[in-house]
Amino acid sequence: MKKVILSLLFAGSLSALLAQRHKTENVIIVK
Repeated sequence: MKKVILSLLFAGSLSALLAQRHKTENVIIVK
């Protein structure tokens, strides 16, 4: 059970990082 929660958190943080990077790239492109 703990492993599942850890993997979920890991996946969530990974997707959050990817989204943030994507947002930054979009901002750079817009500028």
